[in-house]
Amino acid sequence: MEGSECSERPGPGLLGPGIHGRPGPVCAAGQPSLAWAWPCWPSPRSRPQPRRQVPRRIDLNKLERSGAKVIFYHGTSDPLITPFGSYNYIQRVFDRYGVAQTRSFIRTFFFPNLGHAPPTLTGQEDGLDQLVDALQAWAEHGQAPESFTQLPGAGRETLQVCAYPDQAVVTGHSGNQPLFTCQHRSSVPAALAADSLTAWDKR
Repeated sequence: MEGSECSERPGPGLLGPGIHGRPGPVCAAGQPSLAWAWPCWPSPRSRPQPRRQVPRRIDLNKLERSGAKVIFYHGTSDPLITPFGSYNYIQRVFDRYGVAQTRSFIRTFFFPNLGHAPPTLTGQEDGLDQLVDALQAWAEHGQAPESFTQLPGAGRETLQVCAYPDQAVVTGHSGNQPLFTCQHRSSVPAALAADSLTAWDKR
């Protein structure tokens, strides 16, 4: 996303940080059963060079008017491109357009415990295939993606990753696996929104 500009005729897009990965640290707060649901940032040092990492341009009027759709994703354990930059960018887009309007043309997904790589999802050997299928369904048939089911790895529970800022809530269990629903949020929780911004944004 860094350094990119909207083309004269924007089309559907899939934005993500990379295709190779290794595990990285993630810390979280919130529901114990969703211990990896929300990343936290223990110090400003976890936000390296945010002004250079994050695109400053948030004027997406041309993109919105074109009718294009974008699925934007990031792994919360990405050790190469820190997820803070993506939280920062989408928060500033939310501030400009509002959550509801932004979600009409951009859906954002933060995949827990995912490094610098495409997510592993159920139903497809290649997670990118499922993301592209979801993008096609949205762009061509108006079926906006609400969530993806993530397989985070051996010994971990299957996760429902909801479109940000919606929150996955456990509604029950099927065998050893939890069942989720996405709790809709019309705004980003105040503490998370404030933590997504840098001092430079607040000037």
